[in-house]
Amino acid sequence: MSRKKYPQSFIYAQKIIAFIEDKYNCQLSGDELMYLTLHIEKMVQQTAKS
Repeated sequence: MSRKKYPQSFIYAQKIIAFIEDKYNCQLSGDELMYLTLHIEKMVQQTAKS
């Protein structure tokens, strides 16, 4: 859902997830990817309003 609704934020979230997984040698879930996507989108929208 978030992938289609917020494609740019989803790409940013994927990059952040990849960095965290590489840096800390762990595996994050799809739920965490969606959570991060939504929060990135929220920040983007708040910035656009300013």
